[in-house]
Amino acid sequence: MIGNIGFIDVSGYLMSGKSAVSNLLQEVRGVSSPDQEDDFELIRIQGGIADLEEALVRRWSIVRSDAAIRRFKKVVNSLGARPKGLERLWRSGSGYNNLYPKFSIESRLLIERLVKNSCRIEWPFPIMDGSISPVDIFLEKLERKLFKHHVLWPHVDFYWSDGECFYEAVRNFIENIFYSRYGSDAKMVVINNALEPYCPQDYFKFFHKIKSIVVERDPRDIFIAAKNYANSDSKYRDVFAGITSANNIDLFIERIRIQRKKISKESHPNVLRISFEDLVLNYETTKCMIFDFLGLREADHVRRCEFFNPSESLRSCNMWHTYEDQRSMRKIAEELSL
Repeated sequence: MIGNIGFIDVSGYLMSGKSAVSNLLQEVRGVSSPDQEDDFELIRIQGGIADLEEALVRRWSIVRSDAAIRRFKKVVNSLGARPKGLERLWRSGSGYNNLYPKFSIESRLLIERLVKNSCRIEWPFPIMDGSISPVDIFLEKLERKLFKHHVLWPHVDFYWSDGECFYEAVRNFIENIFYSRYGSDAKMVVINNALEPYCPQDYFKFFHKIKSIVVERDPRDIFIAAKNYANSDSKYRDVFAGITSANNIDLFIERIRIQRKKISKESHPNVLRISFEDLVLNYETTKCMIFDFLGLREADHVRRCEFFNPSESLRSCNMWHTYEDQRSMRKIAEELSL
């Protein structure tokens, strides 16, 4: 089955309206599209596949490659876990083992394929990069004192990896875990926010077949949506206000300025950039553009407007026109040269 899945990554930054595309694709026969909040984070997350590539392929060293394998093992263990009961007090997790039934198995097989050999040695660098917990350091020191061991550094499993089979191993790994979720329906699969929206083609080498749709939006509406989102849940208001910078317009503008500056100017045949406004206001034209890009047939659009109804999203477009704080709207427009 390897190479049979065509992936579609849908991404954006902040409150760009990318969920509108994910919802639209849920209406198409033959496309497996998860819930809009179901992001696949393993590639871009710190210690994930992109960092693993950096250490094993792009800038290899014996120190960096060992540390990257150890860090990746921690990341997949954390993503796979779904703590219950009291365990939630000291452990976090994203439940990937439930979402992708073979996630744990395939992660172990990937590591086994990447690691040429390993040995148990004393090694100083895990102390510096924080991959050894304070408890383990304490136990090592205690053992040294009690048993008079001449131990300089913590004992770790040291991993030898040269990255030779990296890309093929990663491609097969990703395809296998998604096949374990969707089975024979895994012909065309949507993955939300798996790649960065700035230059998604940098990550295409991790897939046999993939296309990327990046959704952009007027920053003024992003600001309003961020404030509304932060204010919609009083329990987590400060958390979301901080994440979106909705509580400080200057920080928000600087954040958007940096993100826009980092967008690649290079075009790519497998990257489609659209605006949320176009999808809502010019629905049929933009939908045809998306379908043509993905090779989808209009005849397969069998659940039209069940998940994304452009008429219902009209109120989310050009909100800045009637926003009460027009001074902030002018400030965003001026500083971002809209």
